[in-house]
Amino acid sequence: MTLSLTDFPYNRLQVAATFQNRGDLSKAQAIYWEILFEEPNQFDALHLLGVTKCQETKYVEGVWFIRRALDQRPEEPLALNNLGLAMCELHRHDEAIVLFDRSLTIQPHNAQTWFNRANALVKQDRLQEAIESYDRTLSLSPDLPGALANMGAALMAVGDAAAALINLGAAELVRGDASPAIAFLRKAMEHGANRTFCLISIGKLLEELGDRGAARRTYIEAVESAPHLAEPRWALALSNLPNIPEDEAEILKSRADFKDSLDELLTWYATEGSAGVVENVDFATSPFYLAYQRLNNRELMSQFGDLRSLVMSKWFANAGLASVPDRQRDGPLRVGIVSAELYNHSVWQAIMRGWFKHIDRDRASLVAFHVGAKSDAETDFARANSDTFHFGERPLVEWARLIIDSRLDILIYPSVGMNITSSNLAALRLAPIQMATWGHPDTTGLPTIDYYVSAEAFEPHDAERAYREKLIRLPGIGVCYSPPPVVPVSPELHELGLDDGRTLILCPGAPFKYAPQDDAILSAIAQRAQNTQFVFFHSKNKSLMSNRLEARIRSVFASEGLDAERQVRFIPFQGRQTFLGLIDRADLCLDTIG
Repeated sequence: MTLSLTDFPYNRLQVAATFQNRGDLSKAQAIYWEILFEEPNQFDALHLLGVTKCQETKYVEGVWFIRRALDQRPEEPLALNNLGLAMCELHRHDEAIVLFDRSLTIQPHNAQTWFNRANALVKQDRLQEAIESYDRTLSLSPDLPGALANMGAALMAVGDAAAALINLGAAELVRGDASPAIAFLRKAMEHGANRTFCLISIGKLLEELGDRGAARRTYIEAVESAPHLAEPRWALALSNLPNIPEDEAEILKSRADFKDSLDELLTWYATEGSAGVVENVDFATSPFYLAYQRLNNRELMSQFGDLRSLVMSKWFANAGLASVPDRQRDGPLRVGIVSAELYNHSVWQAIMRGWFKHIDRDRASLVAFHVGAKSDAETDFARANSDTFHFGERPLVEWARLIIDSRLDILIYPSVGMNITSSNLAALRLAPIQMATWGHPDTTGLPTIDYYVSAEAFEPHDAERAYREKLIRLPGIGVCYSPPPVVPVSPELHELGLDDGRTLILCPGAPFKYAPQDDAILSAIAQRAQNTQFVFFHSKNKSLMSNRLEARIRSVFASEGLDAERQVRFIPFQGRQTFLGLIDRADLCLDTIG
């Protein structure tokens, strides 16, 4: 069953839902009954009381309460989905599918509902329809637990062994185990799967394992198997950059190698690759990890930006798109925002939400282009606070045409480098003035981005030398941030393997943000305060990466004679409530340096 605390006001319902999420169903039910005694038709109390009954496997009772809730709000997608799940438990799969379809009519981008629908279709042996629903699920949420494995099983059942093995391999990766995933991909090649695709996928897994040498050899094999394709060459160039570098020497070597690879790639695009560059650019990822090497990336990112701009200019010419119209002088400025993070994401919460909430409507109209697949209540907020809101699956050419036809004065990209579609669009000239900001904290290196919007509090006095764009420093931190209303849940430290007798230093950054040159600072703190424990988090779906960071930090601590076993802890990725509860409990939160 699906719960979301952000759906409720901060009141008794939220307290009850907190108990429910923690598994204390009796306390949650007592509050729901208390509310229903006062207001018998209160939707949330009826709905969530029904969910608790289903959690107790009392599905008939659960169905009764959820139906009573839907009497109040017949088109509530979450309640329709939960009623469908209850019907599945009662083996009434035909009714469940109807309910899932009703929910998806209202909320078509909900990956979990598509997944539930697919599972119900499997139970009715409607396998081809199930595969289509799994495919839709994975397009919206590639890492949704169970989706890849179930898709693989359905594909195997219809006789598509190659596709089944690829999905089963991806499912292993979601569980954090790359070695079986590689084995599945090699087996898929034996069953006729696309060799180049499989080799590139294997190369990426080898990178996750930290074996960049083997990854590069695999990419070279992919280049040799398809010399006319750009994708394996692109992957080969980016594989120079480690996600968890061992030391500063590895960083410096990787940068030199990356520069040489960009030169080779540019030469290929200018000669042999000219015929193929316009066919597909959807693979063109960015050098994401470069931003966390704590060095001036202007030269390297400008080199990469020139390459992407060359590729996209050829693509643009081949697409036959119209030129950008002249800037409009009358009326409010037309400001466009292109992002894949127009939902409850850190870039949205930290940067964009304040724009949507506080923009001066007399001076500017807001046109939003949500190029991602995820949506939630924050997406609805963005839609409600936009003059025009565009969302839905579109090929790149349609996004580009839509932006041009919007006749914008200013176009803003909050996080170039985090999403392929927005990064490719940013390499085109689609508005007279184009800006980026610090959703991804590095220069874009693109000749098509005119300004980089940062803040006085973030930038040193000579920061201009790090940006290809003209730097704009807004006052203070440059944004209007409002913390979302979430109730922290204080965890039991011993259940997370933590010692509540030690000083808790919380290190909340993603694993790739910890530079090796700063490990010595952590060990120096531990030397001076030996009753501490540094608590890091494993990646949500990439524990391979965090495992390598853990090994690196433990090695540094051990080399200084510290008790790494007691002073360094890596715990599983936590949901927002527990994460905030840990922050409340911590003695110190230590941000990444730089």
